[in-house]
Amino acid sequence: IVISVTVMVYNPAVAAINVGPATLGVFFNNQTIAYIHFNDFIVNLGWNNYSDQNVVVVQTPENSAAVSEFLSLYARGLAANCDLYGVPNVTVHPVLEPALTSFKLSTAVPGLDQKIILFAKIVINIVDFLKGYIVTELTVQNPFAVDAVLEEADLGIYLNRTYVGRLNSKDLNVVIKGSGKSVTKPVEIKIEDFTWKELKVLVGNVLLDVNGTIVGKFDQGVAH
Repeated sequence: IVISVTVMVYNPAVAAINVGPATLGVFFNNQTIAYIHFNDFIVNLGWNNYSDQNVVVVQTPENSAAVSEFLSLYARGLAANCDLYGVPNVTVHPVLEPALTSFKLSTAVPGLDQKIILFAKIVINIVDFLKGYIVTELTVQNPFAVDAVLEEADLGIYLNRTYVGRLNSKDLNVVIKGSGKSVTKPVEIKIEDFTWKELKVLVGNVLLDVNGTIVGKFDQGVAH
């Protein structure tokens, strides 16, 4: 999985450094979870801004839990506090290797600025309603370049900011192709606080607010 970020590095020295191609590791929850590759790592005096750098997340058996937590924070739009460090063979210049392998920078990787759930729409069926359920169409998107599978959901459903029911599914099974693709999935919402008075306002397409947890796999990595 690749995430685009901006990296800022401060150089307090009296001279600029032209490192050339370089690689930094991303350390999170005591595990290396990703790498940032610089095609041309030039560190000028003062602050240096490297925009649109790709963080390549690599999952292994050893870092699986840390990658899961990192992706969970990212998918929820929350920043993940990480350390950047120089990995072995960080540069092609042997004279710079000792300095760069001791390089360490604390930073925060910003969370995703897009929604996973685009919207939810009620589909009225009086028979289902009398049974205590309302069929709702969830439209969800996958902002990652890799395919995703949404497996479970525990979502509170709100109409006009009033809690009306819950979607609790252990078998959601929504497959979404990568790169911003979206898909609509009909699901059954269990009615917990919904009255006939509220049913009368449900004319045409009714949009709902959804808040809760979705468990999914992004390229074999699990995110909540």
